[in-house]
Amino acid sequence: MPKWGELAGQVREQAYADYLAGKSPQLLFEELGVTNPETAGSKLRARRRKLAAPDAPGLDIMGRNVIGVLDSEIDGALLRLLRQRKLWPLADLCNAVDQSPKRVRAAIDRLQQAGRPINLEEREVSLPEVPPPLETELPAIWTRPAGRIVTAHISDTQFGSMAVQKTALDLFMQIAWEEYGVDVTFHSGDWCTGVNMFKGQHYETYAQGFEAQLEDTVVSMPRRAGHTYYGIGGNHDFSFYKAARIDFMAMLAKERPDIINCGWDTADVPLTEACDVRLWHPSGGVPYAISYRGQKYSAQIAFEELLEVTMGGRPAPRVRLLQIGHLHVMAGPTIQGALRFFQAGCFEAQTSYLKRKGLVPMIGAYIMEHEITDNGIIRRQTMTDFIFDPVDDDYRRHRRPDPSMNVRRVEAICTFGELDAAPEYRKVNP
Repeated sequence: MPKWGELAGQVREQAYADYLAGKSPQLLFEELGVTNPETAGSKLRARRRKLAAPDAPGLDIMGRNVIGVLDSEIDGALLRLLRQRKLWPLADLCNAVDQSPKRVRAAIDRLQQAGRPINLEEREVSLPEVPPPLETELPAIWTRPAGRIVTAHISDTQFGSMAVQKTALDLFMQIAWEEYGVDVTFHSGDWCTGVNMFKGQHYETYAQGFEAQLEDTVVSMPRRAGHTYYGIGGNHDFSFYKAARIDFMAMLAKERPDIINCGWDTADVPLTEACDVRLWHPSGGVPYAISYRGQKYSAQIAFEELLEVTMGGRPAPRVRLLQIGHLHVMAGPTIQGALRFFQAGCFEAQTSYLKRKGLVPMIGAYIMEHEITDNGIIRRQTMTDFIFDPVDDDYRRHRRPDPSMNVRRVEAICTFGELDAAPEYRKVNP
């Protein structure tokens, strides 16, 4: 197979004519068997620029726009092609959109900044069907080996749904901050309501589309200086990736530095250097026995950790707490050996989908105080649940809690070392 420069001059001239007449470079190169399509594509585009009409800069001899192609047009064309085919050589992609490698690389950079996880490796471009795993490991939240710590646990906030309960979420977080001194909250998925999740969902959504739901989540998620959320993406968040290959969790963490993106579906977050909490957003509906899903998965976690210890992956098991989202019910904690699991509730009232299923969600969340030993065992745990009544049309009627309301302010207590004899270290609240 010849290179472009090895083709006969007459053949190249005919290729130029076919290209200017509207034939795609990719088809041309396939017919000619050209082995260096990137160089050949550059030659074609250079010829078109050379023949542009002098009285109409930016137009070729056929009157088509050459130079003034909008960035958004290139971005859209790239996305369409990448969704049609999993892997593209960079040269083929440049020829398919009829743009130079420089402009295509710039388009890839723009799309990556907008939450599209496009891969460009060794001159090959791809858009994975699932978001890539996180490359960095999360550090321990509390770096001392043991202690008494307090955390909040929420799930399924469902921003964008007309059934969202913003008032309840705001009140819960204010109680967590003011009464318990919580500095860390765990979220087990479904930050937003997503798209195409059930028939008729768009009639029950006040924020339509990715940008509207991202903005609503960024604005509505309660925030406080010194407080951090750790969370995973759920199936509703993933609906945007499924529909348009855009990573909701990556963009949320970019807009809100106090939200740590822990990935999708499941993640182990280190509470201390020897104790992890696993966040899990399962699939499927509510089982007949509410605790069934947690019981089965707890047994699987025990098997996984035993296998990893046996194979030398880690010196001892670490997962001590399993937080389950997705099911919109509250239950637990249930203790299985050294592992405790619970279901974290939600902040969305009943939708038409739940009505058809005959399910009533539990609006609420948990605050937990843990005593953790040096080897990562939760020796004692105090769990406080908060249940809220649903409020009709809360998505447009809700008001932030009055900051002057009389709520007792305390310092977060973190005691490290040997629990019975160690001095207390108090976290200074900002």
